Amino acid sequence: MKSNILYEDEVLLIVDKPSNIPCYPLKEGETNTLANALLAYAPQLSQVGDGLDAGIVHRLDNTTTGVLVVAKTNEVYQKLRAIWNQSGIKKQYRAFVYGIVPQKIDIGFPIAHHPKNKKKMVVCSSEKQAREFKARPAETSAVRQRIFQLSKNEAVSEVLVTICTGVRHQIRVHLAFAGYPLVGDALYQKKITAGLARFKRPLLNLAHIEMGHPVTGQIIKISSKGDSDFNFFDQI
Repeated sequence: MKSNILYEDEVLLIVDKPSNIPCYPLKEGETNTLANALLAYAPQLSQVGDGLDAGIVHRLDNTTTGVLVVAKTNEVYQKLRAIWNQSGIKKQYRAFVYGIVPQKIDIGFPIAHHPKNKKKMVVCSSEKQAREFKARPAETSAVRQRIFQLSKNEAVSEVLVTICTGVRHQIRVHLAFAGYPLVGDALYQKKITAGLARFKRPLLNLAHIEMGHPVTGQIIKISSKGDSDFNFFDQI
């Protein structure tokens, strides 16, 4: 755990989450979780939040890497949970997607649980559908950074993504809806390009967080050390 710590003080612990590990136990007896690792490092976190989440303020998908904020006191936990999806906390993700993304795209359609597949979310492009599926508002912006031409007809774009909300699978489902599914995301795209079959998870990393310290108010900026899977594209 110590090697994954990005920041720590009396009330905050910010870590770099690795891939393929859930934040919390998904079933009784499960121990290979980030919460378990946090409790081993700081047993007092069992008294924060509901105890099972070890003070983790926000969730990242099992396969998503990057910055994860943990509160070390109940007061800070409640305060950060209440404001997490507000504009005062800036979150920037790094992702690799299929296709050549325009310089900047904005997607503002609401998102709901898929009516037939509990594992998936769905974008609601009409008000009628949004009402029927009880969709939640969601806003996603992506700015293209680099293009990797894999072949004459195949390309991958690196994008920086910001979200103003925090709906489950928001980035994955919004970008797939726009025609730019994440590399490795078998849930929202079936296409596998030769050479990219090695990626068994969506290539998504919470790269940067900027927020006011919950006690002092001082602005803190934290960046992930990066995702080792992303290094593949530096060799193209």
